Amino acid sequence: MISKELKFMVGQMIMAGFPSPFVDDQAKKLLSDYQVGNFIYFARNIQGAESCARLSKELSDLTFETLNICPFISTDQEGGIVSRLIEGAALIPGAAATGAAVAGAVYRNSQDRTGAVLEKANNMIYLKVRSVSRSSGEIQRACGINLDLAPDLDVNIEPANPIIGARSLGDDPAMVAKIGICQMEGLREGGVVGSIKHYPGHGNVRSDSHLGIPVNDTPKEVLMETEFKPFEEAIRAGAKALLTSHVRYTDVDPDNPATLSKVIITDLLRDTYGFNGIAMTDCLEMDAIRAAYGCGEGAVRAIEAGIDILTVSHTYEAVKEVAEAIYQAIESGRISPERIRESFDRIIGLKQEMGLDKKQEIDPIRAGDMVQTSGRLLLAQDLMEGAITLLKGDFDLDPAKDDYLVVSFDQSASNRAEDMRPLSFGDKMSAQFQKKVINLSLNAESPEVENAIRQIDEALSQKEKTKVILGLYNARFRSGQKEIIQALRERAEQGKIEVTTVLLGAPYDFDLVRFAPCVITTYEYTRLSLEALLDAMKHHDFPGKSPFKL
Repeated sequence: MISKELKFMVGQMIMAGFPSPFVDDQAKKLLSDYQVGNFIYFARNIQGAESCARLSKELSDLTFETLNICPFISTDQEGGIVSRLIEGAALIPGAAATGAAVAGAVYRNSQDRTGAVLEKANNMIYLKVRSVSRSSGEIQRACGINLDLAPDLDVNIEPANPIIGARSLGDDPAMVAKIGICQMEGLREGGVVGSIKHYPGHGNVRSDSHLGIPVNDTPKEVLMETEFKPFEEAIRAGAKALLTSHVRYTDVDPDNPATLSKVIITDLLRDTYGFNGIAMTDCLEMDAIRAAYGCGEGAVRAIEAGIDILTVSHTYEAVKEVAEAIYQAIESGRISPERIRESFDRIIGLKQEMGLDKKQEIDPIRAGDMVQTSGRLLLAQDLMEGAITLLKGDFDLDPAKDDYLVVSFDQSASNRAEDMRPLSFGDKMSAQFQKKVINLSLNAESPEVENAIRQIDEALSQKEKTKVILGLYNARFRSGQKEIIQALRERAEQGKIEVTTVLLGAPYDFDLVRFAPCVITTYEYTRLSLEALLDAMKHHDFPGKSPFKL
């Protein structure tokens, strides 16, 4: 039997989720049975800022009463499509939109400025990014969240990447590093620790670690100057926490995904980069770990690699498996008490630095007020408006006066990282401009697609030529959206229609719609981006520049 002290230490090394927007039985059992010291929120836990703050206060108070120290309470508040707090000013632009706003501002500045004047102008856009992140941090801390699993420093090199895409700031490592450090520092100013992710990079793979182990075969010397570089720069800038990827980098460690790799977590991260903060795993219930190793064995291997905090996002049973496996590894001598204390000391040190060794003052009314503050709302809106990008041609429609048909796919979560509530570009266009709309579901298939094509043809039959605005969301992964594109392409080639395409996700769908004379991208499908898009259409103002090579 291991000591109570060691069980307490192990509990501080676990970050767990639970299913409810209140402190439910699972949360209580995690504390009582395994002394779990940290928690993670998803959309299922959050019903607005005020409700979130009440949950955090109850959870923090209960943890302090039980363990005499408060928990890290974390969430994935990246902005854009990966946002758990979406009320009012809590919703901020996502990574790709932020990258586009920065790239657009830097490009415009370079056209008519040089030297110190150019540098000063460019500093303004980075200050804007930092201010948005500081506001996000302040809102999160008011809601009782003290650890943001952001910013995302993945350099998205692979267009077919199904899990990162628009969650990336761009494909230029230097720009990703510079913007990401601004975000990290802004969060810190707002009272939240930013956790850079997904170390050492998830941007150059074609598979999803929720479903298996992605493989990156890039030579190590190339990785060190591209995908790994933003993490190195952020560590030098004072990063205090990071979240690992479950990607296997074959030229660095051919046998293990990064989360379980001593070469990547200890030799590279600690010894080469000099990182002395807390290293956290991405969720161990992802199939990259659960299916390949089991959550328990994965946890033990992660600790052996040098990990400090083990993330178990969903089930009590997985936490039990993880904790019991660690206990057994300590009893057998596979993991030494000294190794546990090493991580424990890092965790407690950061908690003390954040004041989590004292009971937290969390005011739900203040949290509710903060997300409705006009200044904070304007910060996020202004950055998002700077992101809307004209990829091709000119937008020559008057959206209020001209006659056109809108074909749109309604938004819903498209992968396991996204946790957004449904939206409809078509409904927004109809409400704003009173135009005819054909709405389809995100993953539409026959007969829904066939019915939509019939409706398009009926609209075409009424006029010799019809203008169409087509709204797509990551169509490269969806057969139904591709069918609609093909149908519109054929009719465009016959001279029957003229298509303006709006890409509501990552702009890599551009290859599918190059036939369209006008292509716009918003980089994300959120309330914030739709408002900015409609404003850009009304004013014919598209200031963004793609942070990705297309």
